Amino acid sequence: MKNLICLYFISALLFTSCDELISIDEEIITPEEEVIPTAESDDKNTPSDYDFSTLQAGDTLNITYTHDLGGESIAIPAGVVINYNQGKLIHGTLVFTQGEIASELFNKDLKIEGKPTLQENTYKFITENWNITEGEINDATALVNKQVLENAIAEAKMYEAAIFEIDEIDAYFLVSMDKNFIPSKDAAISIPSDITIQMSEKTHLRVQGNKYKAYSLFGLRDVSNVTINGGNLYGDRDNHDYSPVVNPDGSIQYTHEWGYLIDIVTGINIKVENVKLSDATGDGIFIQSIGFTYNNDYKPSNNITITGCTFDSNRRNNLSITDGYNMLVENNLFLNAGVDTQYSKGTAPKCAIDIEAYRQRNSSGDLVLYQVAKDITIRNNISKGSVVSSFLVAIGQDIIIENNTVEKNLGFSLANGVKIRNNTVTGKDLSAAISGGVAKESLTTYGNEISGNIVSSSRQGIIVYNKGVKVFDNIISDCSTGISIKDMTDAEIYNNTITSRKANCYGIFVHVASVNNVEIKNNDIDVSYQSIAFINVNLEVGQLSNTVSVSGNELSGGKVSVSNSNGIVVE
Repeated sequence: MKNLICLYFISALLFTSCDELISIDEEIITPEEEVIPTAESDDKNTPSDYDFSTLQAGDTLNITYTHDLGGESIAIPAGVVINYNQGKLIHGTLVFTQGEIASELFNKDLKIEGKPTLQENTYKFITENWNITEGEINDATALVNKQVLENAIAEAKMYEAAIFEIDEIDAYFLVSMDKNFIPSKDAAISIPSDITIQMSEKTHLRVQGNKYKAYSLFGLRDVSNVTINGGNLYGDRDNHDYSPVVNPDGSIQYTHEWGYLIDIVTGINIKVENVKLSDATGDGIFIQSIGFTYNNDYKPSNNITITGCTFDSNRRNNLSITDGYNMLVENNLFLNAGVDTQYSKGTAPKCAIDIEAYRQRNSSGDLVLYQVAKDITIRNNISKGSVVSSFLVAIGQDIIIENNTVEKNLGFSLANGVKIRNNTVTGKDLSAAISGGVAKESLTTYGNEISGNIVSSSRQGIIVYNKGVKVFDNIISDCSTGISIKDMTDAEIYNNTITSRKANCYGIFVHVASVNNVEIKNNDIDVSYQSIAFINVNLEVGQLSNTVSVSGNELSGGKVSVSNSNGIVVE
């Protein structure tokens, strides 16, 4: 009997228009001499004119064709499984008690009531199923794109999907609006907790060109356990309107430097992996926290990993970290941070990575820490083409920068516990390949190390200030000055190898500085001019009793030179 029913449907299909929509996978039995390939099916697969009202508990449907439900609400008995097999269900409502459905069947023309279980823990977003318009569009359409994608992610979370998967798409999203808003929340594509956004090489999400000083394409605000993997994210830097913006207080904002592709504001257990981020008006990724350190609502970002990503031509920095701790930035490619393009100028500070916690002194002179950035490791990355610096710790604590290959400066300014070690700086004619500390600041800049680095072809290999610093085991070549020592206390410079044939080259040079309790020892120096030289050192009141010990150095370029300086002890 089953065979007769199936043969009847073959005959019926021969007289059906090719334009007619047919739904539901059929099991077709054919004579042996004529083989008609069919989709895989089982005994519970239903023919194309199936009456949904006859569904029984435990049935399984394979949706192979587009099936128009005609506006009906269909009650789905308990235990029914609805599989996706390249088909669609449209223009109707499925009312579930219990059951399973494939996420690929979700679309703008199908309503689902109740809460069925997704067949997999992955919600697969198929662009053509939704009201997404690809290519160049107007603002109203770009806003619809933003709302559709954000709502789909929220729906995936509602159905307890662990993964939201986006494959082929190339679309613009309006993520800024002409009102007071929180960029990481109100206008962004907001990402909830406990989800992975999985994208592919064919995923291209673009910021709609706008006139706003701030935006966030993906906003992660007060969330945890989020992974963003793969895909291509683009800012609007070359089609942005940089007209001055009048702030509510009447001040004028010119720089428009707060446009981010991924904006993390209090993220806990966050991973960003294998994402390409380019052309933001501000930064590719910006990491910050809710509140300031002295507020009751302060909630720092924690445990953030950024790995395998490519950052390119973001207008300010490729990556900025202002607040949080326990972070790893590893195996990324940083390109062209802060560069000028044909249609837009870069804006300061123009670094591949900038760690820049904010602080200032109050009217009483006390240091107020608004933000704290600490316990951060930056390793095994490559940086090329940054305008100013590769990796800079402007203000931070306990930062490790190791095993990176870069073309521009590595350095720290107001920082403690920084270790810059085992990096290779390949850029030519840099003012300093590695810089440590700043002039006249020793209260908060201390306990730093610069070690095991390979530096060549800079004007200064390493320039270093402040207290408690150690500079050791570095290999410095072809520089005009190997190590330049500025104001410094309680420091050690040892076991460095410095070679250069540049004219008038110094190995270690101390000039117009206050230097106290500093050891310069066991360095191997072979340069064209002076190996170790002191000029106008320790001359001011209070510096006359300072001491510098110079011992055990192998000097191929002449003896230690001391001119108009005090406290230099050469052994």
